[in-house]
Amino acid sequence: MPVAGGCLFTGALPLAGAGHAGRIMKGGVKGEFMNSVDEIIERYKRDVDLTLIDAALRRTVEERIQALEEFERFREELHAATERRRDALR
Repeated sequence: MPVAGGCLFTGALPLAGAGHAGRIMKGGVKGEFMNSVDEIIERYKRDVDLTLIDAALRRTVEERIQALEEFERFREELHAATERRRDALR
């Protein structure tokens, strides 16, 4: 769970002040710092589901466009249903 005011994904808090500009605390724990870009990238990568990326990359361009169009139809239906419900509550 993210630390209040920290990074949404890692909970890391950027530090301000002398000697700490640009450094990020690990999980908000005082004294533990991420000092490298690689360390920060690894922190983000652990929460990425690579199977979803692989599945998307196996699709043809046409399949990707079709999936995008289906998602857009769903989004429009959801938006319309939300508006109808909002109007009914007024």
